Amino acid sequence: MKKLLILATLVAWASVAFAELPPLIPRDVLFSAAEFLTPSVSPDGKRIAWLAPDDNHVQQIWMRPLDGGDAKQLSHEKKRPIYQYAWADDNSTILYQQDSDGDENWHLYAIDVATGNVRDLTPWQGIHLDAFRTDRKRPHEVLVGLNLRDRRFIDMHRIDLRTGAVTLDTRNPDDVVAFIADADLVVRGAQATTPEGGHEIRWRADAESPWRVLVRTGPDEVVELVDFSADGKLTDLGYDSPSEDGKTDTATLGVTDTLAPGQSATVTVAKPGTYDYVCQEHPWSIGQLIVQ
Repeated sequence: MKKLLILATLVAWASVAFAELPPLIPRDVLFSAAEFLTPSVSPDGKRIAWLAPDDNHVQQIWMRPLDGGDAKQLSHEKKRPIYQYAWADDNSTILYQQDSDGDENWHLYAIDVATGNVRDLTPWQGIHLDAFRTDRKRPHEVLVGLNLRDRRFIDMHRIDLRTGAVTLDTRNPDDVVAFIADADLVVRGAQATTPEGGHEIRWRADAESPWRVLVRTGPDEVVELVDFSADGKLTDLGYDSPSEDGKTDTATLGVTDTLAPGQSATVTVAKPGTYDYVCQEHPWSIGQLIVQ
């Protein structure tokens, strides 16, 4: 009798618990594309673009005047959603990345916002777009990283948006994993790997100057070139190094550019540690900065 009572109680409790479950969340709420994602205003401030799904639930680029008006679908991808796009600084072009069926061989496409015409700016089979960058000082240019010369290495190229011409800008010496351009869209920084498994940061004064080694680390340390300042005279370095207690010391160092006679510069270190430094003009002049 007790067993029957216990069983009846459990069944009754389960029935009540099941009856009190909330309704299921519709799949579209969890998995459908956002209706208004990554808005971006054109450089002249007249139009706004964003990402949103079309009638087939494929994420596309849309645009309308900033002061109101009807939305216009600019892209018409059939299967793959668009995740990254940007206005070009000519105010008439939107750039976006897309691969083919998930092969991750990214191409760079340009949409004429007036006509809707779409061009593949990198129309070579098997190439990979590493990154692209624009600048208002050069409104008709795009700086891109492409493995066009050799599929193993990324070289930097310039693309003319008016003609589609692709020109080699900076050749990879076959050990650089990332290039960095300054505020004038000039490639002046590089991060490379060494045969020992370490890292090397290189710097040059301008596009015609030779590369100089700024920092070199061993396999147990990681250093990366973050960015140049707006005036092109300061480089930010991210630096990770294992400390004596086994933890990782992380810091961002400001490294000064070439100084004229009588000039000085200041480097601020926010965290105690030991940091390597090198003279850009005299790479053999190296040392360590110990902050306690």
